[in-house]
Amino acid sequence: MRLAAGESQDRRADGQAAHPESARNGNLGAVLNIVQRWLRIRHAKREIAKLVVPKVPSAKILSTPGASFTSYERIYFVIATDTEEETNFLLKDYPTLYSRLCEAMARVGFSREAILSLRFPIISQQTIDRDFGGNWREFLSGQ
Repeated sequence: MRLAAGESQDRRADGQAAHPESARNGNLGAVLNIVQRWLRIRHAKREIAKLVVPKVPSAKILSTPGASFTSYERIYFVIATDTEEETNFLLKDYPTLYSRLCEAMARVGFSREAILSLRFPIISQQTIDRDFGGNWREFLSGQ
């Protein structure tokens, strides 16, 4: 294909980048953003565990499925316990726990706006077994 005078080789006729590396560089920012979110979410889960596990050693922290691809305003962190008794123990002083969780999220780097919309539901495996037939995915999809 011959170029007319003044025509650029940087774009094809359909407007797409003529060089594959140009397209890859455009996607690189998106990939880096996803990796950065994943690292922040991972760090957040560790910080939550530092607050919860000393009180309930068997607790596990789950995050929104696909959280790395979701806006921070739509992310939640589930605190999963084995028994309803453990859940009730954590809920007994939830306002204090919630405050500490929000402080931890600020240290991790979540914005004030994102922190205000974060949720930290606490639920037991016993409740999942009884109300969702043991299906965590069903519970998580309803959050």
